[in-house]
Amino acid sequence: MGFGSGSTTQQHSAGAPSSSLQFAAAMNKCIAEDEKEALSIQADLHNYEKQQAQMENVALNLNGALVDITEQMQEKIENVEDLNQEELDELQTLLKQLKVEPEEDEEREAKFKLYEAFLSTVEVIRKQMEKIVKESEIVLPANTRAKFVSRLKNLNSAQFSGIYDDDFDGATTWFVYHMAVQASKNREHISKMMKDLEIYLSLLEQECECPMCLEPLKDLEEKEVTVLACCHKVCTSCWQKWKEIRGQKGVFCPLCRNEEFTIDIMSN
Repeated sequence: MGFGSGSTTQQHSAGAPSSSLQFAAAMNKCIAEDEKEALSIQADLHNYEKQQAQMENVALNLNGALVDITEQMQEKIENVEDLNQEELDELQTLLKQLKVEPEEDEEREAKFKLYEAFLSTVEVIRKQMEKIVKESEIVLPANTRAKFVSRLKNLNSAQFSGIYDDDFDGATTWFVYHMAVQASKNREHISKMMKDLEIYLSLLEQECECPMCLEPLKDLEEKEVTVLACCHKVCTSCWQKWKEIRGQKGVFCPLCRNEEFTIDIMSN
């Protein structure tokens, strides 16, 4: 009994150092793994900060590029408008000349060439406008650009290209006169589009505040800013909250319809 008991005690004593070593080894392994994980996290953090810096540089470069594109487009618009302005006085003179059909073939041919020259100018302006609208894809909201595309397509409609019997005020009016009037309407329509586009581009270029919370929008990320169809800007979070408040009644630009917006907010 005594011997057996002593033998057991001796075995336990001999096993104790082995358990301690195993525990210490396990602890060291855990520490090593923690350190390895910490280094991995540090590396990930460093990479994340590096990526963030790169993204900020990309954003700055993109914003700079957009500003350059906007300025270039505005310059093109101004050039087209200057061209239109130069034609205003000539247009009235031209329409007067085309009012009555000449009796002589030679004079008739000469005046018809005047109409053709005017029409070719309008076509040049239209092509310039089409090019500008196409280039605006990178800066204009999709729904805004779609409106300009639709307005350009309207130039092909009967409203801008057709002439009718009701247009004639008697046998004295030459049909070429009415064709010139329609061409003039096209030119005025394009000129109005140019001015509207210039306004939209200037709105996109402005660094402004959210009209709802009055926070500066320049400090927000691109996804945190919503550009409306009119090219006014609001906080995405404010816009979403207001959409929830309005529900099925629908939302509208708080700047374009400021008075209505103020009344609606006060009533809620």
